[in-house]
Amino acid sequence: PDMLAQGLRRGKTFSVGFSLSDIANPVLAEAVTGAEKRLRENGYSLLLTNAEGDPQLDRAQIALLQRRRVDGLILSLADENDPAVVDALRELRLPIVLLDRDIPPGVDASCVAFDHASGMRAAAAHLVALGHRDGRRAEDAPADALRGYASTATGTPPRAIDSVAAAITATLRRASSAGTASGSPHARWSARLR
Repeated sequence: PDMLAQGLRRGKTFSVGFSLSDIANPVLAEAVTGAEKRLRENGYSLLLTNAEGDPQLDRAQIALLQRRRVDGLILSLADENDPAVVDALRELRLPIVLLDRDIPPGVDASCVAFDHASGMRAAAAHLVALGHRDGRRAEDAPADALRGYASTATGTPPRAIDSVAAAITATLRRASSAGTASGSPHARWSARLR
């Protein structure tokens, strides 16, 4: 059957747009693969765009996919707090799923989020099991990832580490008390998806 004719008759395009903040990110590549498979199994096709980490391109890609009349959007935005992007999201009248992004106020969307804290606890536990006792964290890691790492590194329950500042302080305290002969860290880590 002619999908365009069916789409006109039913008022659906049987397509979903997926705009990525960075197509080169392997985590996002896995998300795209999973989404495409599930959509295909349900008779939908996936239209993929790349914002190259640029919020202006996010806005342009959202507009492009809207003009293509997709039935829904999956978005991994470069910056979900960019005013132009937030305005564009507020104007949309179709299902939106934000991938590992906070839902801005006034935006009708769902969210699928990664558990950064558990991931960083597992990574820190693995490094400790390998004998690493000193680590350095990246400045741009998400707050929940910092809490997860600091929790494992210090033995402090994650709920007790309630801010990025506390996580950084706990991590640095742990790193400075362990120290290394050369003053260099045993391990470096980052948990940035964007």
